[in-house]
Amino acid sequence: MDVSTTEGFRQRPRWLLIVMLLLIGQAWLTLRLFSTDYSFERLLNDDSVVSGRHALHEYHGWIGAKSWQDKRVSCCFDPAYQAGYPKTPVFDGGSRPAELFQLLGGLRPASYKFGLAIACFLVPLAFVGMGRGISMTVPASCVAGLLGGILWWSAPCQDLLLAGDVDLLFGGLCLLLHLTWFIRFERLPGLDSWLVMTFFAAVAWYTQPFLVVGCLPFLMLYYLWVATRQGPIWHLAMIAAVLVSFGINAAWLIEWGKHLWLYLPFGGQAPPSAPFWPTLSRQWSTLMPSDPVHLGVAAVGMFGLLCMLRSNRAAAWLLGLGVAEFVLLTVAGRFWPLLLDFGSEKLLLLAAWCLVLPAAYVLSGIAEHLGNASGFHPLGALWLMVGLVGLAWGVDLPRHWMNRSPLEIGLSSSRVAIVRGLGEATTADARILWEDRKGIAMGWTALLAMRTQRPFLGGLDPEGRVEHMYARLCDGKLADRSVRLWNDEQLRQFADRYNIGWIVCWTPDSIERFRAFPQAREVTEFTEGGKGILFELRRKPNYFLKGRGRLEQADVRRIALADLEPEDGEIILSMHYQAKMRVYPGYVQVERDLDLDDPIPFIRLRCLGPVARLTIIWESP
Repeated sequence: MDVSTTEGFRQRPRWLLIVMLLLIGQAWLTLRLFSTDYSFERLLNDDSVVSGRHALHEYHGWIGAKSWQDKRVSCCFDPAYQAGYPKTPVFDGGSRPAELFQLLGGLRPASYKFGLAIACFLVPLAFVGMGRGISMTVPASCVAGLLGGILWWSAPCQDLLLAGDVDLLFGGLCLLLHLTWFIRFERLPGLDSWLVMTFFAAVAWYTQPFLVVGCLPFLMLYYLWVATRQGPIWHLAMIAAVLVSFGINAAWLIEWGKHLWLYLPFGGQAPPSAPFWPTLSRQWSTLMPSDPVHLGVAAVGMFGLLCMLRSNRAAAWLLGLGVAEFVLLTVAGRFWPLLLDFGSEKLLLLAAWCLVLPAAYVLSGIAEHLGNASGFHPLGALWLMVGLVGLAWGVDLPRHWMNRSPLEIGLSSSRVAIVRGLGEATTADARILWEDRKGIAMGWTALLAMRTQRPFLGGLDPEGRVEHMYARLCDGKLADRSVRLWNDEQLRQFADRYNIGWIVCWTPDSIERFRAFPQAREVTEFTEGGKGILFELRRKPNYFLKGRGRLEQADVRRIALADLEPEDGEIILSMHYQAKMRVYPGYVQVERDLDLDDPIPFIRLRCLGPVARLTIIWESP
């Protein structure tokens, strides 16, 4: 196909009306994602999204944006949870979009919600852009926008959106835009295609770097395939695109690389391996049969790939390789459990997205053939619209759209009561041990520290499996051991070690054990997916395990201590140590205080005498 003769929207401006209609429909459905009564109030107010992991993303985006404003780095040390842990680019991948939204719109929940809404609103435009990237006709690109918008609101995609997998969804869209405009730049080199290709490469690196890394092999194959047809200026432009897209993200990508060890799972069991074909069939069935729209697009798209080999071979091969890679990565997660921690089981959705353009190519070709055969060109488009509307009606798509639950926004009355009760019954001079419950919609607890201004052990991420999650109570297990197996002395030592002043128990085993603990007394009851009990421990709060002093400040900016009196030249804090911690005044040394149980050591300060004031800050390694 001679792409230089392909007409665009400048030559066919009437099709912009179709694009506007697609965006209007997308805006209507996007607004419904936040409110079933289509009210802007829930979108623009400062109530947080608490569905899935959205609260965790908002919290990490909030502290990351604060750190960026203060130090121009998104990594920070957060002492509010788990006795201190490093908030890094790999600890919570979905927080990167949240961080960007709050940097641009302000440190408030409304910025995160508005950013989500804008990204959802632009989805049809993204698929239209993909179509133009591989030089599809304007009508075919509009069909791609329609199909892409339909898939976005289908059950599999909405499940990921409600769960908070925004980095995968938005990163996948940006990656496909980069791939398609890479093809355009190879065929029609120019500043416009170079800018689009480079921009979406940069956004893809920022949003989901693992997707970019995973696609590098077949991108390199395509580059080698077309390299001999291009001159030196084109190759220099490609090198510049790589340098610019990576360089824009260099600061945080370096941090990302240095903290990849956090992905090594701590605790839990890896899923067993399974035979290849049964696993592939089972993984595919989780996406397709329950959603006939994906099944139809996939079937037509596979046929479209074969058709595109005749007229647009480069696009057909690149999209086909994308489908193959995403399917294989999904299956590989069953044999290499570490891939599951990267979300490999969710990549089938991206494989379906790769088939949107071939499906649109076939459908628009059929419509064009019908129009030409009848002598009345609009007739083809009319039949295509009637067919798609009939298909949507046949699979009851409108009812599924209208019955989908919107995002859960704001705290329920029971959760507000928990926040209020903790604020009234506790103080900030000791931690609250919060019992996590896996499999229960409790992601909102990531907002507890921000709402109560109290430090916590637990509550940050019930599904988290990194080493910093050792010291927590989860489903009746304290530090990954049944709470029933802990005797009174061990519980007392654990409470002293982590400066625990209160415990919130939700499971019968935990409630029974702490009721029998002489040092604990019941304070109040909570209700949230079951009955919970707040216990207060009869002990003097103290963050100093050795030596004496006062904790004046502990947040993402600094840890400030006052009136320090060392014991035997040492002060040991009940806070986790991190490499690259810096202490002021400089004559005080900071070291690791190793623990035989906790894989993360505590902070040991060495000083010869009393210190009036001391500040600890963390510089990302």
